[in-house]
Amino acid sequence: MLAAFLGLGLGAMSPWAVAASGDDQLTSPGQTSLQSAVKSAVSTNPQVNAAFNAFNASGEDRRQAFGSYLPSVDVRAGVGQQARSLDSEGSYDTHYYEVAVSQMLYDGFATSEDVERLSKVRLQRYYELRSAAESIAQEATQAYLDVLRYRRLVALAEANYEEHQRVYQQVEDRARSGAGRRVDLVQISGRLALAESNVITERSNLHDVSVRYQRIVGELPPEQLAAMPSIDAEFPGDIKSAVNTAYVSNPDLHAALANIEAVKAERAGRKSTYQPRLDLQLNAGRYENDSGSFDPQGERDRYGVSLVASMNIYNGGSDQASIRSGTYRLAQSRDDRDRACRDVRQTTRIAWNDVRNLQEQLRFLGEHRQSSDRVRTAYRQQFRIGERSLLDMLDTENEYFEASRAYVNAEYDIKAAKARTLASMGMLTQALHVMRDDVPSLDQGSGLSASELCRVDMPDPMPVANTSATPARPQPMPMAESPAVVEPEPAPVVAAQQSSAKSAPVNSANKVRANAPTATLSGDVFAMNGAFLIAEARRQLDQIIAQQHQRGLPLKKVVVSGYTDSTGSAEFNRRLSEKRARNVADYLIREGGIPARRVEAVGYGPRDPLASNATAQGRSKNRRVELRFQYAE
Repeated sequence: MLAAFLGLGLGAMSPWAVAASGDDQLTSPGQTSLQSAVKSAVSTNPQVNAAFNAFNASGEDRRQAFGSYLPSVDVRAGVGQQARSLDSEGSYDTHYYEVAVSQMLYDGFATSEDVERLSKVRLQRYYELRSAAESIAQEATQAYLDVLRYRRLVALAEANYEEHQRVYQQVEDRARSGAGRRVDLVQISGRLALAESNVITERSNLHDVSVRYQRIVGELPPEQLAAMPSIDAEFPGDIKSAVNTAYVSNPDLHAALANIEAVKAERAGRKSTYQPRLDLQLNAGRYENDSGSFDPQGERDRYGVSLVASMNIYNGGSDQASIRSGTYRLAQSRDDRDRACRDVRQTTRIAWNDVRNLQEQLRFLGEHRQSSDRVRTAYRQQFRIGERSLLDMLDTENEYFEASRAYVNAEYDIKAAKARTLASMGMLTQALHVMRDDVPSLDQGSGLSASELCRVDMPDPMPVANTSATPARPQPMPMAESPAVVEPEPAPVVAAQQSSAKSAPVNSANKVRANAPTATLSGDVFAMNGAFLIAEARRQLDQIIAQQHQRGLPLKKVVVSGYTDSTGSAEFNRRLSEKRARNVADYLIREGGIPARRVEAVGYGPRDPLASNATAQGRSKNRRVELRFQYAE
């Protein structure tokens, strides 16, 4: 059985078997560890329990379908009264009892396909159970970290308030003795009120995250929480490894794949209505006067064996409609798989990139906090001897407080991003050791590689700017002063390729060759059915601007051409592509320093597709904006 293969040692009280972790033993007495919190959440959260019950129900559904392979045994008995007018007998009593056995011999493979379908549904429910466990583990980890985070922020706010109280007492003593100014007292009073407001805000935030912890874990957070254990050993070293692991291990993706197989079996089973059905029927019983023969003995035994064949000839077209419906459902399940691939890729890449950026950012935040602390200490001393004003000192106190808050937030944001990355990979419960060792990984039994599981193309990750130096904004490109003919060099362009795109109309005075370099902006760079440039689009455009600037050639013109897929009306797509092209052109003008007179934006809608619009992957390629740069000597 599947349960034996999965190795789920599921007890009566807990729907998810968990193993003790060595990290639990490192927790100080009286402290609650992250593993304990996640274990409690995975064992008691209603979302996981619901998935567990759905998994068990799917097993019983499969067993119910399997019963059609076995014979059906019925016991029947009846008693009644009949009458006839052929003679003087009138009415008479009848009664019988019999045993009937029916065995299906052939049903057009309806039963076998139904069992196969429900086996895949059971596998799908298992992956959904794993997905629910990963999701709740990630939520519990986030709630655990938030409680730790806001406890530290409350402590920072309280320390900041105490420092303001101390300064307030000093200023008040000076004002009473006549050595200080009354305006300083008013100023510190306002800052003290702000510091107290910060304490109230942080305590309110702590209350909110504590209640959220209670909702997810099932109990309020205890007084002592241990620090989060390191999960760096399981964290991938590069983004491609993270995405490939997610393709192989993410339970949502495997649930979508199992759903495809279930829909295939369902569609195949619907074809059984075109096949005959063959049943073997046996019956044996005792009957009295069932034929009205009035045997003096009254009763007789009867036995029978029959082979019954049946086949539907016409039922109003329902069978054809059922098969067509199955075809559409199969296409829908494949679209769901493609969507799961995209979701997994997006979630994993964003989470992994957040870790990388936050780790770099944390270094600078630490330097800022240390510098603020040194300045704060120096200003305190200078304030005591009258070399700094009260306003200067209070500003340094506030800067140190904000720098400390930013540093603490970054610390916990890194830990949360690591947990999100592992959860998107389907590895968080394993990293936290809240999964039984005998539960197989999701790739066991599939034999599929990452590319076979998810066929959505993954572009290379965008490079991160060198943060060791201040990044420079793209400089305006050199502009041509007079018309000329250009022979562009075939230099590579970031996120671009040499394209045979349709040449846009240009001024007849400026002759430009058709092989001008073209940069293509593609992928999920716009909001759905919108023209707003998301952060990914702006990053690609910044790189395109910088690389075109490095060519050092005078720019004559930039033609920005927008394209869409064929979804929707042609007029809507034309307007949408034109808006997207216009927004890209505005970005080139605003951020690239290109004069507006040298930028042309045009929308072609679904024209000139690069791939078939029949597939989600092809439609994604067709949604693009091409930037055609024309240079002069």
